[in-house]
Amino acid sequence: MSSISEDLYLQILIRVPVKFTFVCKCVCKNWLDLISSPKFIKMHLDFNIQKNNYNLMLNEFSEFSQDYELHSISYNSLSVASVNEFQDGVVNMNYPFISEDHDVALKSSCDGLVCLGFHDGSDFFLCLWNPATNEYLELPEPPREDANECEHSYLLDLFSIYALGYDYKIDDYKLVKVLMGGRDSLIYIYTLGSNSWESIQTIPYKCTINTGSAGDIIGGAAHWLVETPTNSKAIVSFDISEQRLEELQLPEEPLIKKQTFTLGKWDESLCLLVNVDNNIQFDVWVMQEYRVQDSWSKHISVTLRSVAKDSFLRLMWSFKNGKILLKTSGDLVLYDPTNASPSETYICCRRLVPGVENYVESLVSLNSGTYVGR
Repeated sequence: MSSISEDLYLQILIRVPVKFTFVCKCVCKNWLDLISSPKFIKMHLDFNIQKNNYNLMLNEFSEFSQDYELHSISYNSLSVASVNEFQDGVVNMNYPFISEDHDVALKSSCDGLVCLGFHDGSDFFLCLWNPATNEYLELPEPPREDANECEHSYLLDLFSIYALGYDYKIDDYKLVKVLMGGRDSLIYIYTLGSNSWESIQTIPYKCTINTGSAGDIIGGAAHWLVETPTNSKAIVSFDISEQRLEELQLPEEPLIKKQTFTLGKWDESLCLLVNVDNNIQFDVWVMQEYRVQDSWSKHISVTLRSVAKDSFLRLMWSFKNGKILLKTSGDLVLYDPTNASPSETYICCRRLVPGVENYVESLVSLNSGTYVGR
C-alpha cells in the first residue's frame, strides 16, 4: 500500500461511511493518523454535504411506552411510496441518557452534531451528540437573568429557541439560545471549545417558537420570524461569527393581505410558507437574493386537502424529483407539486412527531471522551 499516494487514500476514504472509518483506523498507523486528522474530518464532512448524504431525525412520541424516542431515516428511503416501506426504513437511535427518566427533544443540528434537550418536569439540560460516532457532551447550565429565577424557570430554557452553527473565524461550533420575553428577547451563546456560555445582548423583538424554522443556519447566520417594536413582522438574522444582528424584510404581498406564514429554507435560500386558504393552500416564497426584499418570488403552491387543518407547516427537504417533505404539528407529509391531489399527498408517520431535524453523518468530535454505551 506504500506505493499508493496519500491523495488517492484521501479520495477513497472520504467516501467511506463513518462507522467503517473506525475499522479503517485499525489497518495501519498511516490510516489512523490520516483519518484522525482535522483535514480528513473536514474533507469527509464536505463530501457528504456535497453529495446530500443527509438523514432525517425524528423525535416521536410512542403511545406504547408513553415516552419520547429518537429515530432516523435516510432521505433516499423517503422517496418510497408506501407507509410500510417508510416504517421499514426507520432506524432506532441509541442516544445519550436513554435509560433515564427524561423526555428528549430535538433542538438543532449542524455538521453531524445534534443538540438535544432533556426534561423531567422539574429540570432541564442540554446535550450535544454526534449520532454517527455516539460521542456526547452534557452542556453546563445556561445562564439565567435574575428576573427569570422562579420555581419553574426550567420552562424558560425548555421553550427557548436554539440554533447550532459553525464559527469559521475561530473554527469552532456555537449554540445560539434565544430566551423569549414579553416584548424583548435575550441572546446567549455557548462555545464548544471553551465549554461555556456568555450573555450577548437583549434584542427589541418578540420571537415565537411556533414560527416554523427554529433558527435555520443560512450563510453562517441563524434566522427567526419576529414581531418588531412597531408590531410589524420581520425576519431577524444573527451572524454567528460576527455576533451581529440584522433585520430582513418580508415580501409585501403576504404582509398586505395579513396572511400567516412560517420560515424555512429552500436549498440554501430563505423561504416562507404562506397560508393563503384556511390551512389548505400554502404558497412557497423564496428569497432569490439574500437581504434583497424585491428578490422574494412565489415559487410553488402546496394544497393539503387530505391533511388535518394545521397552521403550522415547515419545509424540511426538496427532492430532485420535485417532491418536497413538509412537517406539520404532528406528521410528515411527502408532497408532489406536479400532480397535487388528495391521493398524492402522503402522510409518512403513524405516530405523533413533534420534532424533526436534518443531519449529515460526520467525524466531527466534541472532544469529550464520553460515548453512548461506553
